[in-house]
Amino acid sequence: MKSNKLVSWLLVIVLVLSGFSFVFAADNIPTAKVVFKASIPDANGVFTATLTVYNATFNAFQFAFSYNAEAISPVDSTGVVASAFTGFGTAAESTSSWMNPVGNKFDSQLGLFECGGYANPGSGSVTADASGMLLYTFTFRKTGTAPVTIRLATEASGAPFNPSIPEGGGLAEGGYNVDTTVEIQLPTELGESVVDKIVSPVSGVQADVVDALSPKALRLRDTIILQIANGTATKDGELVRIDGSNILVKPYIDENDRTMVPVRFIAEAMGATVAWNGLTEQITITYQDKVILMTVGSKEFKINGVVKNMDTTPVINKGWDRTMVPVRFIAETFDRDVKWDPDRNLVIISPLADPWDPDGAIEKEVMTNVMLLLSPLMQKFV
Repeated sequence: MKSNKLVSWLLVIVLVLSGFSFVFAADNIPTAKVVFKASIPDANGVFTATLTVYNATFNAFQFAFSYNAEAISPVDSTGVVASAFTGFGTAAESTSSWMNPVGNKFDSQLGLFECGGYANPGSGSVTADASGMLLYTFTFRKTGTAPVTIRLATEASGAPFNPSIPEGGGLAEGGYNVDTTVEIQLPTELGESVVDKIVSPVSGVQADVVDALSPKALRLRDTIILQIANGTATKDGELVRIDGSNILVKPYIDENDRTMVPVRFIAEAMGATVAWNGLTEQITITYQDKVILMTVGSKEFKINGVVKNMDTTPVINKGWDRTMVPVRFIAETFDRDVKWDPDRNLVIISPLADPWDPDGAIEKEVMTNVMLLLSPLMQKFV
């Protein structure tokens, strides 16, 4: 059972993994900060860099950083060019009791490296105070005279980045991105220090508070976002599992180029009810004053008794034992707008009165957080 507690008019939502309850933080709590700090190179050009988090409660993190591959090279502790992440990046000993490393890799040609980790599921969250919690240490060797240009690897930067985390990553608390400042601290021998800000969407607040405080939350309200071959989705900005009893159940595109989803998930996510008749293999979906009657294997269906046709058929996926239906027909019948994002393989279902605008500024801003929620790292927490 979720419970909301209003602490102040400025709300920061953190969905706590243990118990899944909403907690609201006051604005006098320090903003979470992640610092990537490099040392001065030694006589051989070798230097280390640490990744430390401050003033944050989280249970997962993932970051991607770009660098000038002509100026520095990832090396092991002896200064030899690293052939794998384990030789170049080392998790702090203090994290061994809680952290499961994930997504650790580097590409020396692109000049891109990534690191991540998550707390053991069910063990709750970890908290870094003002003194900081060291996550990783990296070793580089300066190979040229140009600035090293280490930056958070974002799509907006124009540098190499990971398309699955175009905002460069972030801290997460039970599936929610945590507002975080990322500082790149470099000595003058290496180049310029920079500061970036990762801002999370707000979700789960009463409507009047959302309207007043968070355009992002307002945009995500009554919006469902699914991704092909992904067992999770977002609803109202929250990460949800498409099928709680079978993690293999995922949307897919059928031979008629239609996106198929489990009928119970999509119907209930829109507030409808579903009834199944195993003898006739008929599905009845009821939403307000509309009733859809569909039959497995038939393109013919009825809306309030009126016969209509679609260009694909509901099917029973034998491997999953789930009835799959074309999402667009269901959503549009219930007066929802449906958008397809081919670049990210997303189906976006939003209110017809407030349709999703792929070119809208708020949609673009929200999408970076949605993609983090849908990333493999977050799927472990639902």
